[in-house]
Amino acid sequence: MTKDLKVMYLQLNNIQTFYYDKVSKDTANQRLSLINHADYLRYSLVVEHVGFQHYVLIEGYNEFSALKALDRSIKVFCNVIAPTDEKTQLLRILRKVIPFERASWRFNHYHIKILQEKYQMTSQDISREIWQKRRKVEEYIYRKDIPMNIIALAEKNNASMTLVNDIAKSQTILPAAKEVLFNLAVLPKDHAFRLKTRSFEHVKLLFGKLSNYENIFSDSKLVRSLTYHALNSDNHLLSSWQQILDANNHLLKKPNSIVQPPQDNNYDYG
Repeated sequence: MTKDLKVMYLQLNNIQTFYYDKVSKDTANQRLSLINHADYLRYSLVVEHVGFQHYVLIEGYNEFSALKALDRSIKVFCNVIAPTDEKTQLLRILRKVIPFERASWRFNHYHIKILQEKYQMTSQDISREIWQKRRKVEEYIYRKDIPMNIIALAEKNNASMTLVNDIAKSQTILPAAKEVLFNLAVLPKDHAFRLKTRSFEHVKLLFGKLSNYENIFSDSKLVRSLTYHALNSDNHLLSSWQQILDANNHLLKKPNSIVQPPQDNNYDYG
């Protein structure tokens, strides 16, 4: 729990962040509506005072992003704590956000990246400081086996880095299949063929079954063909069901039509 708090009414523009997730106005309104309907006074932001009219946000990123989306010039109540140093600020943010607040992969990645590059902290160092397991910290770090062009496209198209990292760390999916999956995962957000988690699970299931067929490992063309087949599993399944229904059409009954009351003006409806 943050200690030594004092409450101040601060201009939102005087509060800076290392990074925050931008949200739509609809999302912002929904978040603030929930807060406004609370039946108690809630100071939602915690900031460090680092200079004259200069503050760094430590806690309350969901509220902050909502306020930023609607009106950057407003004033808000904040809990203000004494200044520390940048490294302590970054660790304190991660210590609160990772287990308690909903933040994007990029939010956590950005803060971890500064700690690694500027303060030479390892993932083990960070995990110890924020009281999380090492693998939890490493969920927000780019794997070294992800191609640089894929990382660039992921950033550009706001792709799911959790999904991209999952592709990279798979032990069963072959390299030729990973190439297909990487490129689909980083397509623009509204692209019809952008990779979805469900389709990725189908591919993992397929390659788990193929682990004993070593002869296909060197056949990249076959591997890619099998990958696309697995990605189309939902369509194959629906087609199979339709064939069964069509073959047994004579056994199937249509839904009963709504029974109409007798057309008799003297009928007593009770």
